[in-house]
Amino acid sequence: MPKSLQPMIRDSATIPPGQEHPRLKLLAANGFTVALLAAAFPLASPAAHALPQFPLAPACSSYSYNSPAMEVAQDNNVTVVVDKSGDFFSGNAGYTQNGSGVWTNGTAVGRISGRNITVDFKWNNGLTTHWDGYIDDDLTARGTAKNSEGAVNTWSSKAKFDCVPAAAPPAQSSGPVNDPPPLDELTATVNADTDLYDKANDDGDAVVIGQLNVGQVVKVQSACSPNAWCFLVEPKGAAWGRDLTNN
Repeated sequence: MPKSLQPMIRDSATIPPGQEHPRLKLLAANGFTVALLAAAFPLASPAAHALPQFPLAPACSSYSYNSPAMEVAQDNNVTVVVDKSGDFFSGNAGYTQNGSGVWTNGTAVGRISGRNITVDFKWNNGLTTHWDGYIDDDLTARGTAKNSEGAVNTWSSKAKFDCVPAAAPPAQSSGPVNDPPPLDELTATVNADTDLYDKANDDGDAVVIGQLNVGQVVKVQSACSPNAWCFLVEPKGAAWGRDLTNN
């Protein structure tokens, strides 16, 4: 516990009416969250937290509260403050009947888990209080408080929480890619005007089906040999290898 807050815990739970409690200013300066307390006030019917009216967009991965303490308003005109660090409530707390100028000090232990809030208080006047709460879609925390004398009240946070958006899911492809990547195509460049045959002309029975011109690039089945027939894919046919230079 910070040394600056220790005197608050040693103070009496109440002070005479009409006198300003010297720790009230300290409590406000430290931003203590107003904790709920239903101590010695008329019993109020608990109300369930508001049902979500609309989905958060985007969805929240967690919730943050930009203050070292949370302040809460209770339905019986009580204000409570409680130390908060991250998702945990731990440290000093205090409550007051609004307008009385009297603060009762205590300690608190609790946490935020997802949207759910639970906190247990021990007050210097001997009472204890238990909170059950929930962060609604409007980012206001609401819940009920029940003290050790059986009094039950509803509460809501005076400030809203901040939504920490969930990370966007990785983009998925529309479907598996079934087609294999195309193989590298072999090409050759014609280095002399030559005839294109329908097949190898070793037997002298091949038919000339075209003409290849110097500088023309053709696609071949495999690398050409200068002393053999080279078989072309585009244009389709066969030509003597010495007339083609592999690329």
